[in-house]
Amino acid sequence: PTVTRLNGLTVGSAVGLPEGWLTRFSNRPKIGVRTAVNRAGDSLAKDYSSEVELIPPTPPEKAEATFEVEPGFRVELVAAEPLVMDPVGMSFDERGRLFVAEMRGYNQGNETPAAEARDLAMATEKLGRVKLLEDTDGDGRFDTSTVYVDDLIWPNGVMAYDGGLFVAAAPELLYCKDTDADGKADLRRVVYTGFGYSNWQHLPNSFRWGLDNRIHG
Repeated sequence: PTVTRLNGLTVGSAVGLPEGWLTRFSNRPKIGVRTAVNRAGDSLAKDYSSEVELIPPTPPEKAEATFEVEPGFRVELVAAEPLVMDPVGMSFDERGRLFVAEMRGYNQGNETPAAEARDLAMATEKLGRVKLLEDTDGDGRFDTSTVYVDDLIWPNGVMAYDGGLFVAAAPELLYCKDTDADGKADLRRVVYTGFGYSNWQHLPNSFRWGLDNRIHG
């Protein structure tokens, strides 16, 4: 891969992208907040709100109408804040419950050298958690939410298994299980450790059960 400086930002051209990709990128209209990131001497505390149009979020109950889907499919709202927030991964278990990984922290360490990443991760406030959502009245919408496991750095991947849950929270892969039926995991075991996290956008995620009877992520 090659790296190019563009508008004060570092832009990497990945292998396989069409020729001229960087040129087209650089010709895009400039946004008022483009200099807010990685520019030497710039203050992240500066208020850029006057330079961009602020668009209010669409309420969840109205968001369904904004989706366009193929014939035969439909979109239904099954959960929204405050039941769940900042979801990045989810998995249904054998009882129809939904585990949702919430990554509530903000990634600010991608420029950190790999040798220093562990110390930074250990010093990071552990805001990540996994919520357990349940539909108790059978209407097809989740109505209860319980913090199944918390005190996680960046939980990106979850997979329900054998009454419990695998959780990818680099540098560890955890297995968590509720053994006393209170909706909260009281068993928390490290299955594997050693995942890198110098690039916080590329942490283990998207678990899938393979045809070889192994979990892939």
